[in-house]
Amino acid sequence: MRDIAKSVSYGAEQHAFEHTLLGEQQSFTSLVSTTREVEATPEWQAVYGTTPLEIITTKGSCDYALGTRRIAYKTLGSWRFAVPHELAHILTYDRHGPQWRARYVWLVRLMYGNEYAEALVAGFASSKLSVEVLPLARTTPMLPPELFDAQYGGPLIAARPEAPRGAIAL
Repeated sequence: MRDIAKSVSYGAEQHAFEHTLLGEQQSFTSLVSTTREVEATPEWQAVYGTTPLEIITTKGSCDYALGTRRIAYKTLGSWRFAVPHELAHILTYDRHGPQWRARYVWLVRLMYGNEYAEALVAGFASSKLSVEVLPLARTTPMLPPELFDAQYGGPLIAARPEAPRGAIAL
């Protein structure tokens, strides 16, 4: 079965997270640590259960979820948004369809807050992909903006640099 929404979903992610902290590369160890933090939340456990995921490395060019129990992250690390992306695959067999998108937005909201979740919804909308926003009782993200400010000393979603416009006047 062909996944027709795959490349469009990837474009929506890039649109939402490029030039933000979620678009930064992370080490394999950091990706595993973040995944374990999500697994420890009551929200994850209510949806998935308490069985820990198996996390392995891949020397390939992409991260992936294998069935409902295993995630492979690139050995050299991947973007921070790889964690909610792959965890959404663990929760649904929908590949990159509407159920996967709903879980992905839910996980981004759980992990990073409404601002990032809204950016992802806007990315999907700009790519003409529908997304249902699932309820989430938690009001504080598990990785709050203050954590990023403390680590990086910058805003949650950094300003995008503008492209140069026209010739430079001398």
